[in-house]
Amino acid sequence: MKKQKQTPAATLLRYCVGIDVGKDTLHLCVSDIDADGKVSVRGSRKFHNRVPTFESIQAWCAKHCKDNSLPVRYLMESTGVYHEQIAWHLFRADRQVSVVLPNKAKYYLRSLGHKSKNDARGLAQMGLEQNLQLWQPLSKQIYTLRMLTRQHQRLQEYGRLVKTTFILRYLQSQPLRRRIHAQLNKGEQLHALRAWLWFGGDGHLRRKQEEAQQETAGCLNVLTNLVVVWNTVYTQEVLKAHQEAGHEVDENDRRATPFEHLSPARFAHINRLGRYTFQPAERFTTDGLRPLRS
Repeated sequence: MKKQKQTPAATLLRYCVGIDVGKDTLHLCVSDIDADGKVSVRGSRKFHNRVPTFESIQAWCAKHCKDNSLPVRYLMESTGVYHEQIAWHLFRADRQVSVVLPNKAKYYLRSLGHKSKNDARGLAQMGLEQNLQLWQPLSKQIYTLRMLTRQHQRLQEYGRLVKTTFILRYLQSQPLRRRIHAQLNKGEQLHALRAWLWFGGDGHLRRKQEEAQQETAGCLNVLTNLVVVWNTVYTQEVLKAHQEAGHEVDENDRRATPFEHLSPARFAHINRLGRYTFQPAERFTTDGLRPLRS
């Protein structure tokens, strides 16, 4: 019987490593293509998507790409930020890297009737059958700007988390709501005092010069501080008079005397208009204060 002649194997043209990128894992598939257009799978494996494992990935790929004279292309999808570390590592190692959009790879494999669930194998076939553009990394300035943008987004998300936690505490705790409302009332009283003192010009800045506007605002601050100091000093004198009269005054006892609710921004007892008179010096006490009202 005559021996059948063995058909010589077609010449290999190139290799391609398809990388299916996930957040924590990398699925790799090494395939080659010959002169007849036949695609063959040489091996597949799963690695952790971490920088320390990238060297072992290159060693594994070199093991399956035995012909060192043939070009090797690494193809992966653009998956947010998870592909950037492996792409940068391969680029620094002078490897040919291509990055495609997920929709482009999806529609290309669908047009070929590719039904395999292994995306890495499909990417390897795509890299062998298509002439894809090499990936070029962003400049360091743009990459830094992107990192800052992502950091800003994470800070915004953290801020929303803190805000949500505070709202839940606010709705759950009645003492917290009381303290917040008390502080808000103090702030509103201070704004009301400023508006009450600013009766000239109907409470509006009439001057166009910046220095004049700052002067008006500064004078308003001085008047506000004078009223606050006046109320604080005489409130302390009232407390001292109660103590001297034999009444027990405990500033730390919130149930007996709510000192934390006392505001120094009261103004009903202050005359901002009308006739101003100055009492003789002998009518003041030794410390320069006027006698308390009975």
